[in-house]
Amino acid sequence: MIKAVNIRDFLFILIALYSAQGALYPNGTIISQVSLLILLLISGIYFLKTLLQKNNKNLFYKVVTVFVIMNVIVAVFGGDITNSYHFGQLKNTLLVYLPFFPFYYFAQNDNSHNKQIKGYIRLNLFPVDA
Repeated sequence: MIKAVNIRDFLFILIALYSAQGALYPNGTIISQVSLLILLLISGIYFLKTLLQKNNKNLFYKVVTVFVIMNVIVAVFGGDITNSYHFGQLKNTLLVYLPFFPFYYFAQNDNSHNKQIKGYIRLNLFPVDA
């Protein structure tokens, strides 16, 4: 069984790797596409896990969850998902908000510490960009 600490560290690496495109390697390469796909898959799994948790969820969790669901519904039904601009907006929204859910899950299960959560916030607030 993979430990939560390993998954958390792997998520940090994926976020940093994806954010480094354009600075360390060209935009749109297979490295960025694979890291984005794996990051969104892992985050999506933890999104579903947090939805199924029975514990009390705070207001911030509920707001982020409604925001993510609302954006997905609007992108699928209201926008032209085949348009690269609309697809890019959905991708960026999911990239910013979906990684919140694994860290929320880890914090609920006492697998995260303040240091790691602060690191996640720094990675999202100050991405590497060329």
